[in-house]
Amino acid sequence: MVNAEPVTKLDSVFVGLGSAVLTVAFQKKSESGIKTPKADVDLIEHRLKAVLERYQDDERN
Repeated sequence: MVNAEPVTKLDSVFVGLGSAVLTVAFQKKSESGIKTPKADVDLIEHRLKAVLERYQDDERN
C-alpha cells in the first residue's frame, strides 16, 4: 500500500538549447504566499548562466 502523504508543490523551469533541454526542478518552500523564495530564484539563475556558458562554448568549438 502507498502512503497517502501530502503532495509537495514542485516548480520546474524548462529551457530549450538547440537539441538539448535544461530542466531545473525544485520544491516549493515559500513560507508565505505563492512567491518563489529569492534563494531559489538565485539558484535557478546561477545554474542557467552556467549551462548557457557551457552551451555557447560547445557551439564555438
